[in-house]
Amino acid sequence: MRRAAALLGEAAQVAAATGDPERMATLEHPFDRVQAGVPNLDINQMTGWYGGEEGGHIGFSPIAPLTGTDALAVRNLLRSVIEEKAGLDYIAANLAVSARSFAHITMVIFDTKDEAQCRRAYDTARLLVVEAAKQGYGEYRAHLDFMDVAAEQYSFNVHAYRRFTETIKDALDPNGILSPGKQGIWPKAMRDRRGT
Repeated sequence: MRRAAALLGEAAQVAAATGDPERMATLEHPFDRVQAGVPNLDINQMTGWYGGEEGGHIGFSPIAPLTGTDALAVRNLLRSVIEEKAGLDYIAANLAVSARSFAHITMVIFDTKDEAQCRRAYDTARLLVVEAAKQGYGEYRAHLDFMDVAAEQYSFNVHAYRRFTETIKDALDPNGILSPGKQGIWPKAMRDRRGT
């Protein structure tokens, strides 16, 4: 942190909770405790934005190049889809995952007791996978129901990557005992289930 502040100069402020390991469990902010590795469910309270105790969320987290241009492009795309298509609030954070890329962690939050809102949130999250891919941003941890949709977006060279992973799947797990369909990778005997 000190090095980052020194590199950025006086105009920048770098803030984070610090403390010794014995004090980590007493950090005030739930996000600080999560970052410190202290197990808790306090951070889950953000799903109460709609629905209170029965709020829910669907995550969507595309990966993008670590540039300001891409950060704004992803933010603008996701925010417009979430607010305009679902009529929900846009809630997200950027997480640098390497020196060259970041994950735009987006929470599509909804009231689990409101069937129409649940459907809008679900449909919007599915749409985000496709719309982000059109701009070159791929989902890195697809929701279970969207794994086939996410895998479909990686279509370079007539789905060369999918053919590669399916070849490995067929060699190591031809009967599909281990997580059939996980991340859009189906064994040969079950490929007709893709997308269902």
